[in-house]
This record gives sequence, structure tokens and C-alpha cells, in this order.
Amino acid sequence: MAETGEAVIRVKIFEQSYGLRGQEAPEYIERLAEYVDGKMRRIADAAHLVDTQKIAVLAALDVADDYFKLRQEYEALARSVEERNRQVCEKLKKVRSAGLGMDPS
Repeated sequence: MAETGEAVIRVKIFEQSYGLRGQEAPEYIERLAEYVDGKMRRIADAAHLVDTQKIAVLAALDVADDYFKLRQEYEALARSVEERNRQVCEKLKKVRSAGLGMDPS
């Protein structure tokens, strides 16, 4: 056990064993390790590489690419939600004004 009360989770990534500590659930940490391991294996197979450091760097770039693409999708979705919210508020304002016999402007 770590001094902070966090358990050490043993994971295997690309045939290397690591003891990881974190505040997340052990299952979550294991899923992260499996994800990284999968990325590294796909890159090693596709590029026919054996240099672990190069594979790890390429995997890190691939994960960064995934992250940036997801962040762009999230930001576009957030803008879309904000715009729809604005439109709904405008329609609600018009409905309320019409119901009270007031001019919506």
C-alpha cells in the first residue's frame, strides 16, 4: 500500500510490467493500460517496428490525435447546444409575449 492509502495496481503494457497508483478504480487503470497496450501492439504490427521507445512515442501521438479530434467534436457539439438553447429561449420569449398580448421585440 502507498502512504496515501492508494493501492498499487500491477499492469502489463507491451510485455513490460508496471506498478501504478492512482485515485481511480483499479478496473479503470487496467482499462487504460489495455488501451495503451493495444495502441502499441497495433503500431508495432503495422509499422513492423521493434524499438519500444519509437512504438511508445507513436502510440502517444496516436492517443494525442484521438484526444484532439474528440475535443474538436466536443467543442462543435457544445456550440451547437448553445445555439439551439438560444433559439429555444427566443421562441419561448415570443410565445410568452404572444400569450400576454405583448410585442415580442
